[in-house]
Amino acid sequence: TARPFITHHNELNIDMNLRIAPELFLKQLVIGGLDRVYEIGRLFRNEGIDQTHNPEFTTCEFYEAYADYHDLMETTEDMVSNIVLE
Repeated sequence: TARPFITHHNELNIDMNLRIAPELFLKQLVIGGLDRVYEIGRLFRNEGIDQTHNPEFTTCEFYEAYADYHDLMETTEDMVSNIVLE
């Protein structure tokens, strides 16, 4: 079973506490009966950092019961459109 862990960020020379990807937990919630689940969270890659590249970023991961890829594409398009308009 995957567990949160500590890693060392080479470029910043600091230890960081990281967690595992939320995918499994979100899918378990859908199997458990929730129709739709999502998480907006920060991700991190242990790679170089400079003025033009930051290895830390935010993502939105979501799952919907009984949806196919057309439904997910429509949801994504609506979400991005609304974000851009705001």
